[in-house]
Amino acid sequence: MGDSSYSDYVDKDNITSTVPSRVLCPNDSINCSTVHERDEDLAKIEMATLAVMFVMTVVGNGAVLAALFARRQSATRTKVPRMNFFMLHLCVADMCTAWLNILPQLAWEVTFRFKGGEFLCKSVKFGQTLGPYLSSYVLTVTALDRYQAICHPLTYCSWSSKRARAMIMGAWALSITFCTPQLTIFSYQEVAPGVFDCWAVFSQPYGERVYVTWLV
Repeated sequence: MGDSSYSDYVDKDNITSTVPSRVLCPNDSINCSTVHERDEDLAKIEMATLAVMFVMTVVGNGAVLAALFARRQSATRTKVPRMNFFMLHLCVADMCTAWLNILPQLAWEVTFRFKGGEFLCKSVKFGQTLGPYLSSYVLTVTALDRYQAICHPLTYCSWSSKRARAMIMGAWALSITFCTPQLTIFSYQEVAPGVFDCWAVFSQPYGERVYVTWLV
């Protein structure tokens, strides 16, 4: 934390008996951030919302996956229709969002501070962006496939299943690539004396704006 004392960074008028409402810049390489004491009523609403989202996402996509596999089992042909193939991966992407984004965030809300240590901090932040990225890119390649089928039907007939698999593999590759910065941006660190959390580190003042733009 350097040679500076905690009192140099804290807004003494707003300090509480639990977690300081204003924290500090631990050093010049970490962007100054504000850490507020939690509003418990708001936290309960957030936890309830996340729980409902998780259940609906898992149940809804689980039903679609079951229907897709049931249809495949009952079909006489072994080849999977292209749209079913895209829907399968879209459901997988939504399941990634449920299990790697919503559920960890729900656990985080319950504990308030992240309790998993350095490895889980980076893993969770990586996984939380994987599902949303993957959903977006799977929808994009699905739209490209539908465009080709509607606007260029004769050319579409020549498309093989290998092309569909290549498009999906590209969606996965892009998603994993764009999630990679999470591993360097977030780390488990002391955000206040004795208070540890999974926190973002920006070496430049404009880093936060660049990060948000990157995610969007």
